[in-house]
Amino acid sequence: MTDHPLDNPLWNALSGYLAQHSRAFDGVRLLDPDFGTVAAVQRVTPANVSALASALPYGSQIVAIAPEPISPTADLEVVQVKPLLQMVAEHLIAFESSVDVAELSAADFSSMLALVEITRPGPLGRRAMELGVFRGIYDGEKLVALAGERLHLNGYTELATVCTHPDYRGRNYGKAVNNINGYNPVKLEIRRYVVHAALQ
Repeated sequence: MTDHPLDNPLWNALSGYLAQHSRAFDGVRLLDPDFGTVAAVQRVTPANVSALASALPYGSQIVAIAPEPISPTADLEVVQVKPLLQMVAEHLIAFESSVDVAELSAADFSSMLALVEITRPGPLGRRAMELGVFRGIYDGEKLVALAGERLHLNGYTELATVCTHPDYRGRNYGKAVNNINGYNPVKLEIRRYVVHAALQ
């Protein structure tokens, strides 16, 4: 039986069309940090966990995406493990936004970083916008919501870095920045795990 591309999407992307932007260490791939501080683990095995630890500079931290939780070892401290929820758009829901949504550019990057620092949706590297389109909502000069496209796999596009400033929640801004031609994705599944790891 063939694995679904979303069972381990980051691994599939980094070992496929994004391979030129990653470094390989056995069954582990690290994305170029200019895109984001994240690693993909093909399978959770002692060898691959050891490879992950060996790939990290001493004292550094990284977010690792794996098909199952990673346990700590003598060399690798696991700071946090949590399921990463994926919304899979099997059906689209019509949505009409009442706010202006702008396509973001490199000129917006400092505002994007400021919002990501407040909301913590995940890593955002300085070249992340090369992976896909990012959209945002401004209130005057202040960026208050954003979302972007990241992975593209077999007809699937990952919507990532979805965040809204705490003072602007409850206004459907998350739906607005994820709006794709007037529709929003639905359905929630657990397909992978986020592991926040640090080299001991």
